[in-house]
Order: sequence, then structure tokens, then C-alpha cells
Amino acid sequence: MQFAGALVDLPQSTGQALPEIGPDSPCYLQFSSGSTRFPTGAFVRRPLLWLDLMGKNGTTISYSPTFGYELCARRAETASLEAYDLSR
Repeated sequence: MQFAGALVDLPQSTGQALPEIGPDSPCYLQFSSGSTRFPTGAFVRRPLLWLDLMGKNGTTISYSPTFGYELCARRAETASLEAYDLSR
């Protein structure tokens, strides 16, 4: 990984308005581990932790790349799921 620079090195804003975004505009999504260091891949190692945290926090919506859902579903097929409550 190569260091690209510090925030203070960025040029000052020119005051231009941001482009208008519409329903047909392209979208860019970036997924992160949420850490402040290099991503650790915690989700990939423990996909059932994802279900546990959603149940404990009453999560009603969750996002993931497709492989995340597939891995979680595969691991859930062979796991004991009585402790997980996603009914809320």
C-alpha cells in the first residue's frame, strides 16, 4: 500500500457546487471493516457474529456485498440458531 498524502495537503475548495444526483445517476459504494487501521476481515471470519449483533441491537436493515450474505447463509446451515432472534 502506498501513502497518498495527508488531509492538510489537499487543495482548498474552489467553492463549486456539488453535481445534482438523480435516480439514474451512477452510485459508488465502499465497504469497510470499520477499523481505523488496515481492514481485519472480522466479518469474513465470524459471519454469525453479524446475525448476533443484528438480533441484540434490533437491526431492521443490513447491507453487505453478495459474498457476505452467501457465506453467512452457508455457515448458518450447520449452526445452532436458537440463540439468534431476528424477529424484530
